[in-house]
Amino acid sequence: MDKVYNFCAGPAMIPADVMAQAQQELIDWQGLGTSVMEISHRSKEFLRLLLSQNKIYVNYLIFQLITMCYFVMVVPVASLLLYR
Repeated sequence: MDKVYNFCAGPAMIPADVMAQAQQELIDWQGLGTSVMEISHRSKEFLRLLLSQNKIYVNYLIFQLITMCYFVMVVPVASLLLYR
């Protein structure tokens, strides 16, 4: 089958090595012999995954808060100083 390229708006193409890793981990996640969708939500492995994602999410929220504060406090003051 020929390789199809997506030039439309939206998500970019996922690299082939990432797709191969996702395919392999769908069958055997981190060498557990089972998929991430099949492990218990109480297992140590799942809790490790959850905690790592929470750190990423918290960092994202902090970034959003800093960005919001910048646009709420800095931009209006700067525009008042520049355009009076």
